[in-house]
Amino acid sequence: MRKFTVIFALAFLLALTLNNRIMAQDEIEMDIIMWKDAFSHGVYYGIEFNLEGNDVKNVRNVLINLPNGKKMWLRNTIGLNGIGLEVWGMSYEEFNNRFPEGEYRIILFPQWNKSLRVNVTHDFPQTPVITYPADGATDVPLDLTVEWESLGDIDGLCLSMEGAGLEFEIDLPTDATSLAIPSGVLQPNTQYELWLEAEITDGRDNDLESCRCIYFTTGAE
Repeated sequence: MRKFTVIFALAFLLALTLNNRIMAQDEIEMDIIMWKDAFSHGVYYGIEFNLEGNDVKNVRNVLINLPNGKKMWLRNTIGLNGIGLEVWGMSYEEFNNRFPEGEYRIILFPQWNKSLRVNVTHDFPQTPVITYPADGATDVPLDLTVEWESLGDIDGLCLSMEGAGLEFEIDLPTDATSLAIPSGVLQPNTQYELWLEAEITDGRDNDLESCRCIYFTTGAE
């Protein structure tokens, strides 16, 4: 009877340990983001691999497998809680050659059963078209209303601006076609960089983004 009790207790502790490990592994989030940035001078592509979560610190090694057979091996020797890798500024030819469509895998050691496997495509959403202000516009009023063409079949829409210390960002309804910038956000005689980003996701940790970037300068107060 005692032997059975000991075996049962050991089995219970083992099950509890495994359950705790699985729950902890659920705290690790992984995704792959590909994007297309459209400027007046050209279109450029980028990609980012992300690992986030408290239990990332317990991951000792990360293996990234690409569909073209290339691999990248990382060692988390200092116990980071988040790991982000990205490259940007590529032409589509370079982007397609280095990061083609197909199956991407992120394998974690020792938490290999929390690894990510996703079929990546280059089916980017429609690139936003900003109709006001025009790229390079000057004397733009401080009570600005940004306007753009309607976008269809997207899962997210975001507008952001930077300039003179400003960092402004807002998530918008996907059917929005304009945004009135709140009073006091813009300063006179200042150049701003404005981004409008459309996003789609396949629901399997693979996001695709298309961004339009323009520059404008406000007028006097």
